[in-house]
Amino acid sequence: KSCCGIQGGLFIFQTKCEDVAVNIKQLCESLESLECVQCKKYIIDIERIYEHKARVRPKRVDDWLDANPSAERAEGEVWSSVPLLPLKGRPETEIQCEHDNSVVHRCMFRCNNDSS
Repeated sequence: KSCCGIQGGLFIFQTKCEDVAVNIKQLCESLESLECVQCKKYIIDIERIYEHKARVRPKRVDDWLDANPSAERAEGEVWSSVPLLPLKGRPETEIQCEHDNSVVHRCMFRCNNDSS
C-alpha cells in the first residue's frame, strides 16, 4: 500500500526550535496519512535536556511557553534523544547544534497504512 505515492517511506524532521518541532509534529499527525514512529532512545524530560545542554532554556522556548502554558512539549516516545541519521549523513544544522551544545528536536514519521 502506498502513502502520498510513496511505498513505505519515512519522513525525518529535526530542528533546534522546540515550538517549530511540536507544530510540525501536530501538522503531520493532522494529515492522517502520516504517523509518528516510536524511538528506542527518547526524550523523557525536555527540561533536563535543556539543563544538561545549555544550562538554561532558550528564550524562544520561554516566550512560547509564556504564550502557551499548556503547550505540548517535545518529549516522550516519539522524540529521539540520539541522531536518526548516520554520522556521515547528518545535516550541518545538527552538527552545528552539537558543536554549540544546543538541543536538537528529532521526530520520524511513516506512512499510515490505515488511511487512504
